[in-house]
Amino acid sequence: MDIGTNSAVAAPAAAPINWRHTLELWAFGMAKVPLIPFIRPRVRVVSSDRYEISVALRRRTSNQVGSMYFGAIVMGAEIVPSAHSLVIARSMGRLASFVTRQVSGEFLSAAKSDVFFRSDSGPEIQAAIERAMATSAPSTARVKVVAFCPAQPQKPVARFEFELSVKLGKPVKAVPLAPYAGHSHTVQAQEN
Repeated sequence: MDIGTNSAVAAPAAAPINWRHTLELWAFGMAKVPLIPFIRPRVRVVSSDRYEISVALRRRTSNQVGSMYFGAIVMGAEIVPSAHSLVIARSMGRLASFVTRQVSGEFLSAAKSDVFFRSDSGPEIQAAIERAMATSAPSTARVKVVAFCPAQPQKPVARFEFELSVKLGKPVKAVPLAPYAGHSHTVQAQEN
């Protein structure tokens, strides 16, 4: 995935909600980041290379003109690499803490319906975690996230790039994580 200037998004059908990971995300939010449960993100895809959530357009997430509020879009985009790093670290048998060190974003159109946020940067996150395991020091990963509305699949709402700093915690029992095998939404990006 690239956050280049021209992107085409084709959306056959949304992946079903992964309730186990959604409830884990909400519990994490209640304990650590209270704004996460406020917007009620739904985890759609969790794999070693892809993480996707959706945020519904409703009273809590909409602005005065009926589109998704800027803050809700940024929050949804930030949840994806953070939650993905936690899941990947756990699959490697470690707890992790993370900090967003840098973010850049491009807002392309108003979100007039639910918004899906997706990253295919699992390999970059895994490499950062492996570097942190080898050096016992925090490591960074550059993660790209695209936001789009299934109602307007050809027009991404926004694109983001995060620099995520990952620090490893204590060892835990590893929870296996499979590679992405589905086809919920396909993003094709082209650079000019």
